Amino acid sequence: MKQFVSNITPLQWLGIIVLFNGMIIGGTSQMDILFGATITKSLVAIASLGNVFLGGLVTMFGGQSTQVKNVLAMPGIESIKVNAQANHDLAQIAVDPTLIKIDTIPGATAQVTATAKGAA
Repeated sequence: MKQFVSNITPLQWLGIIVLFNGMIIGGTSQMDILFGATITKSLVAIASLGNVFLGGLVTMFGGQSTQVKNVLAMPGIESIKVNAQANHDLAQIAVDPTLIKIDTIPGATAQVTATAKGAA
């Protein structure tokens, strides 16, 4: 269980919170019975506002570059090779000298570097 929890990414934690908030929002009538109308309305309001905010964070931080970096951080990944069709985000990661598990394929370095600089 400890390993399972430690493998959950920050984006997945946000998703778990959104799931929990959705449960609160969807369970309004049951919560009204358990906690009363005033507390339920407050909890549903907080959960609704939280979902709007967290949904925005998931959109902001859930892009392709985050996915690639998450894969690079996984145990068992030796190398990711990037070709000339890479988009700007992927190209920037591929030419980042601090990242050792990603590189361009032979012959694509010039194009990927140009894409990373925005000149493609």
